[in-house]
Amino acid sequence: MSTQNTNINSREIKDIILSLLKPWIYNESIDAKPENLSLISDLGLDSIAILQFILSIEKQFHINIANHELDSVIFAKLKKLIALVEKKLNDTL
Repeated sequence: MSTQNTNINSREIKDIILSLLKPWIYNESIDAKPENLSLISDLGLDSIAILQFILSIEKQFHINIANHELDSVIFAKLKKLIALVEKKLNDTL
């Protein structure tokens, strides 16, 4: 299921991203505040997992995330990644 609709809100983006993260979520308590989830410290994603995850986001949302946009700030909190995806979708309008 890929998303081509650019009229998507941040809640829908969050839900889609969380569904893409399911293979790496082992702790059910993470769902309490997913916006504050750290992809590295909370989920322990390594460089290969991050690459797979970013590629799945790009495919799902039909966007391209440049290497210079991927820094530790983006992975520090899920809400930062959601904001980046939302910005990318709005830039394509």
